[in-house]
Amino acid sequence: MKDLRGRVVVVTGAGSGIGRSIARAFAAEGSRVHVVDVRGDRAEAVADEIRATGAHAASHAVDVSDPGAVEALAERVVAAEGRVDVALNNAGIAIGGPFEQTSLDDWKRIVDVNLWGVVHGCRAFLPRMAARGEGVVVNTASVLGLFSIPHVSAYSATKFAVVGMSESLDAEYRDRGVRVLVLCPGLVATNIIADGKVATDRDPDGARTARRFARSGVSPDVIARDVVRGVKAEKALILSPAHAKVMAATKRFAPGLQRWINRMATPHRT
Repeated sequence: MKDLRGRVVVVTGAGSGIGRSIARAFAAEGSRVHVVDVRGDRAEAVADEIRATGAHAASHAVDVSDPGAVEALAERVVAAEGRVDVALNNAGIAIGGPFEQTSLDDWKRIVDVNLWGVVHGCRAFLPRMAARGEGVVVNTASVLGLFSIPHVSAYSATKFAVVGMSESLDAEYRDRGVRVLVLCPGLVATNIIADGKVATDRDPDGARTARRFARSGVSPDVIARDVVRGVKAEKALILSPAHAKVMAATKRFAPGLQRWINRMATPHRT
C-alpha cells in the first residue's frame, strides 16, 4: 500500500500518545482518518488538530473492550466512506507491579483492553477487508511482547498474545489480499503510565516510572513515522525506534546482554 492518499484509516487509542501521532502522520499522507478513543473529548481534539491542517478527520468515542461498540464503529465508517483501507488496533493500557500485587481485576482490565480490544478490532475489520481483497491491519504490541522484564507480567502477557495472534492472522489472510502487521514500540514518551496503574513499594503512585518514560522515551512521532513506512512496505514486524530493534535482536543472539538490557530498562529499577 505505497500510496496512502485518499485511503480510509481507522486508529484506536488515538486520543493521545502513539495513536495521536499515528493519526496525524496518516493525515499528513493525505489519508481520511477516523480518530477513535474511549474518551470522546480527546478524540475530537485530535480530529480538530488534523482538520486544522486541511486534512479529513472524524472522531468516535468507542470502548474497544466492547465488541458491539467496535462492530458499530466499523459499520459507521464503512457507511460513511464505503470501505476501510487501514485499521490500527492501537488502544492499550499499562498495568505494572509485582505479580503478587496485581489483582485479578487488574488482569481482567488489561486483558479486556490490550487483548480483547485487538480481537474485536480484527473481527470487525478483517472480514470486510477480505471481502474486498485489500487492506492492512496493524496491531500494536510492544517490545515487551517479544521479551519481558520484571513487574510487567500482565502487560507482557497481553502483548505476547497480540504478537502471536498477528503472526497467525497474517499467514491466514495474506492470500486474501489482506496483511496483518504488528507494531512493537520500545520506550516512548507518552501518557500510558500516568493513565494506567503502575505501582511498587518504591514507586507507589507510578510517578517515578512516568518521569522515567517522559525523560528517556522517544517522541511518539518517531513511532508514527515508522508505522507509515511499515504500512507502505507491508512489513510484518514493525520495530521502532532503534533501541527496540537492539532489544529484540539480543534475545536471540546475546541472551546475557539481553538480561543486562532488561535490568537497565526495568521501569521499577532503582
